Amino acid sequence: MKILALDPSGNFTEGKGTTGWSLFDENFNVIACGQKLAINYECKEEYWASIIELISKLKPDRLVVEDFLLYATKSNSQINSRFETPKLIGIIELYAYKNKLPITLQRAVDVKERWKDDILVNKNIISKNNNRYYAGGVMISEHVRDSIRHGAHYIKYKLKGNK
Repeated sequence: MKILALDPSGNFTEGKGTTGWSLFDENFNVIACGQKLAINYECKEEYWASIIELISKLKPDRLVVEDFLLYATKSNSQINSRFETPKLIGIIELYAYKNKLPITLQRAVDVKERWKDDILVNKNIISKNNNRYYAGGVMISEHVRDSIRHGAHYIKYKLKGNK
């Protein structure tokens, strides 16, 4: 089973976003990972389409995606936002629906505290050398680590049913 975890940032107009991704097997192994940077695309639609193309290319059996929630503590900073990230998540959900691809949305707050970097290292999901983190043989960014947190959380608590 291949699980594709995404930490989406749909931001294009409101600051160039980065979408982290990681492809897992059901045993917590990161098969591949990387990131998509909005700055590499001419428009938000091209950036968003590249994420759909990635999903199509990797052919996962399940998608795990960080959901977007507007927390009260962030509400003032989001005034006049175009909410590009929830739009991207909607596009991903529609792609999953049309392709009969199971999808799970997870809150960031549920995974960030549970899967801190040191826990990911201790569980041999990622490795650390000096101040740099690695997975699947490549150096990874915070966005990729966030996608890994989502994948690990899904595998442990949803796929394997642990408490």
